Amino acid sequence: MSAQTQTPRPPGERSDPDGPPPDGHSAPAHALRDALARFAQLREFVAYYLAVRIDSLKVSIRNAGLYAAVAVLALLGTAAMIVTAVVLLLVGVAGAFAELFPGHPWLGDIITAAIFLGVVAVGLWLGMKMLTNSFRRYLVQKYERRQSRQRQQFGSDIRQEAERTRS
Repeated sequence: MSAQTQTPRPPGERSDPDGPPPDGHSAPAHALRDALARFAQLREFVAYYLAVRIDSLKVSIRNAGLYAAVAVLALLGTAAMIVTAVVLLLVGVAGAFAELFPGHPWLGDIITAAIFLGVVAVGLWLGMKMLTNSFRRYLVQKYERRQSRQRQQFGSDIRQEAERTRS
């Protein structure tokens, strides 16, 4: 339609109902459509952020698993080398003892095994004794400190109160 054939409009009525009004403010429908579009964009950005965080967590867990597997393999390899070294040492010691008893080569194996097992047993016994004493000392010191705090705070400790109630 040409501008000459358009019907005249009353003042304040727009030719494009979806366009911006002449006063420069958005129409409510236009503002709502813009807000919904921005809300959809915000929802997508939040979903993107959450997906990145979840994937980052998955990568961290996977890397921790890989490092744990490498550590287990390194530990197994080290243990295998130590066991091999101990076996070779014991075989050599057994051979030396076997040379001392030419008619009884098996005696070298028995003597070596007995000495080795004795050393292991004594080592375990000493280690357990040291650990037990260490734990005992720690507990005695812990309760001595607590009784000292009781004396400072209340004027007496639990041991003194127990003796007082017995007498």
